[in-house]
Amino acid sequence: MYPTPQEKAAVEAAEKLMVETMARYDPSHDAFHVERVRKTALSIARALPSQKPDLLVVELAALLHDVLDKKYVSAAEAADPYKFFLPFFEQLASGLDLDLLTDGRGRQISKIVENVSWTTEKNCAKCPLHAPPGSTANESTAIQHFHDKLLHIQGRLKTEPGKRMGTKRHQVILDFLASIEEEYQTD
Repeated sequence: MYPTPQEKAAVEAAEKLMVETMARYDPSHDAFHVERVRKTALSIARALPSQKPDLLVVELAALLHDVLDKKYVSAAEAADPYKFFLPFFEQLASGLDLDLLTDGRGRQISKIVENVSWTTEKNCAKCPLHAPPGSTANESTAIQHFHDKLLHIQGRLKTEPGKRMGTKRHQVILDFLASIEEEYQTD
């Protein structure tokens, strides 16, 4: 049954790393944001009827998904999450006797962090609003984030529970953007 005492300790170590790292970032990337991602990822994983993903992999990837956000770290660090997280995985192996390197789960976690770091986030709560007059869909507005990333999430989701959640969230985003556009058109 998940989590074992070792897995619980690994999750706590990842939480500590995440909290310490996120404290250096702006409020759009905080522990509350990561907690929403974590709960969403675990909810989707537990809802999968035919396959049962490794919940430790899911939880660690969710906790670590924004540690290497490209807005806050160098391109070199962001380019190789496995290399960046290797000391963390080695610490788990030596301190907790939980070897995520030999069994390949460390690489799997790193790959998830690299490829899907933003796909489970609702992001409306993450995006501070400032939009200058004119088109809301231009690169100098916070709204552009919705056009660049958030409107594309729905098409990237792989699981049925994720797709259902994505459909609902996509409509929320469309409604939000329509409301913002309506405000801009007001005289």
